[in-house]
Amino acid sequence: MRNLTRSVKLAMLFMVAAVACEDRLPPTITPLFPKPGDTVCAGDVEFYARVFDNTGVVEQVFFFSRPYLVAQGGLCEPDTYYVNWNTVGMTMNQWHDLKVTARDTAQNEAETTFSYYLAP
Repeated sequence: MRNLTRSVKLAMLFMVAAVACEDRLPPTITPLFPKPGDTVCAGDVEFYARVFDNTGVVEQVFFFSRPYLVAQGGLCEPDTYYVNWNTVGMTMNQWHDLKVTARDTAQNEAETTFSYYLAP
């Protein structure tokens, strides 16, 4: 009986430790280039963002203000992702939003939006 009690206590300690180590932090998203609020010129614009997470990023998606234009970011350096935005057909001399979402290995999600002025 004594060994059973000890085994139960060890099992409970393990369960508490496992819960304490659960990742609850979402990824962080930091724009690198161009900076939010910058003016970008019409044509192809490359956006770079750092997407970091302590357990690893499994998905990052860039959404542009053109309805439902979505692009999966490509990895160019550790934790740095880029996407190309073709602005052909977009309204010039107007602010446009770029929303970036990210998900980590523990399924925590982050989302942030940056605005850019599109000039001809």
